[in-house]
Amino acid sequence: MTVHDSPNIAVQQLTQVIRALPPTGLPDAFTGTGGRAFHPVMLMAVLFHARAHGWQGTDAIERACEFDPDMRYLCSGSLPDAGTLQAFLDQQAAPLATGFRGILDGLRHAGLQHYGRLDLGDEDPSSQVGQLLYPPMPAHRESASAGDYSSQNEGAARTSGRKRSPYLDALRVAEPVEEVRPTSQPKPAARVAIDRRRVEKWVALGILAVVVVIVTYAYVTRWPMDEDSHNAVRAWVASEYAANELAALKPTWYDPSRERLAPEIVEAALKEKNVEILSVSSRGRGDEISVRVEVAVLGGKPADGRAVRYYSMYRDPVIGWRMRSEMTALSYYTRL
Repeated sequence: MTVHDSPNIAVQQLTQVIRALPPTGLPDAFTGTGGRAFHPVMLMAVLFHARAHGWQGTDAIERACEFDPDMRYLCSGSLPDAGTLQAFLDQQAAPLATGFRGILDGLRHAGLQHYGRLDLGDEDPSSQVGQLLYPPMPAHRESASAGDYSSQNEGAARTSGRKRSPYLDALRVAEPVEEVRPTSQPKPAARVAIDRRRVEKWVALGILAVVVVIVTYAYVTRWPMDEDSHNAVRAWVASEYAANELAALKPTWYDPSRERLAPEIVEAALKEKNVEILSVSSRGRGDEISVRVEVAVLGGKPADGRAVRYYSMYRDPVIGWRMRSEMTALSYYTRL
């Protein structure tokens, strides 16, 4: 199944309804955490589908975007993080309310009685919009937490008030008095201790030598990258440094004419912002690699001063190479 295949009939009807929505007041692009650009309509669809199926918190929605087939389909190859989703909810609450109400009306006109956990029958749409934007926290969690806290306090009180058993004191014995021996020959226990320290020293030196070999091997080793991973890196850098130019050109399920983001579009966005990728190197092999990217803007360092970036990448079986997260230089150079 590709990103543009429909996972099920309900999600297909959801995308058809969203395509037919009138303007909701959402912006043309939304910049999330890390400067990445996301299409607001995609974020609205992800939030509606997630909240309708019981994923309330933005952390849970972020995980669902990575592992749930329907959510991955709606994300269209992008992976919004929890911070981006929460910022979008906070900043675009009014347009989202308009969009959610339009989606609910469209699904009812399409003949659906339910969507996920939503009852599309006689329930008040305004109430449903409020629940989608501000889902209620389960009441039992607070009481359960309070109960756990009180039970822990009671247990601690019982433990602190327990009397000490006299048998524990009876088992205490006096320290043995060391027998005085001639010092001409070392004691057997001392000889054993000397031998043990010698062995421990050689074991420590051996472990240190192995660590030095592994770190040196990891530092000097490079692994070749294929064309798809190179294109993914360049598209990622373009989404960070040329977000506004690239936002309207990202592949989306609601615009069937744009099936993929061509490398020419990425290069045009980089050129528009005078962003140059000086070098790309990688570590690791298979479907998990780490990459080091040198970036220049207008021939010098970017405005944030980070001329070298480190990323963790993985190969998704459906949509190919994707960036997982940014990483530190230490994590990159210690990657085997």
